Amino acid sequence: MSDCLFWRKVDSSAGPGGCWPWTGYVEKSTNYGRLGRTLNGHYQRILAHRYAWAQHNGVWLPPVNLQVRHRCDNPPCCNPLTCLLLGTAMDNMQDCLVRGRRRGGRRNGEVHPRSKLTDAQVTQMRADRHEHGLPVAELADRYGISKAQVSKVTRGVSRSAVTDVNTVVLTSAAVSDIRARRTRGETLSMISAAHHVPVAQVSHVVHRQGYR
Repeated sequence: MSDCLFWRKVDSSAGPGGCWPWTGYVEKSTNYGRLGRTLNGHYQRILAHRYAWAQHNGVWLPPVNLQVRHRCDNPPCCNPLTCLLLGTAMDNMQDCLVRGRRRGGRRNGEVHPRSKLTDAQVTQMRADRHEHGLPVAELADRYGISKAQVSKVTRGVSRSAVTDVNTVVLTSAAVSDIRARRTRGETLSMISAAHHVPVAQVSHVVHRQGYR
């Protein structure tokens, strides 16, 4: 079985060993590709990489109790030759741990890739606003964010909780790199930004608190 219309929307120019990104609709919230197909008389919205695995293996869809995992950690990828493999939900969770991704797939607080403020800055900003009475406009200039964002942060609408160090998982390679960077003289803040983990987590790694 081969869905030619589907494969036309898969960019396989990287060759058998590379990623094949889906060029059709991609969900902004998850970065996974999706498509619609009528299977067994029922219209369904299907994840593109699951459909790619199924097409390659000659079935309509993968078993409902199994997940199609990405070896490449690239959600839009549809390369069933080298990047996709079948596994359980537990297998997928183990992938997250081994590859250093945060439990649950979410990154909150200062470890969020788009975060502009550290937890320490959030705490200081709130103190500046509520204890010292600094105006929103001044805080926006000081921290390099919009007045609207200052308002949300100081009112607790956003960044309502600081990062929980215990929810951030680091691979052995990441631990080694953190210590190497520190030995080379990089500051904890610099290392924190490079690895998208809290400063406290970096300190724990450097001082071997909970890490070998």
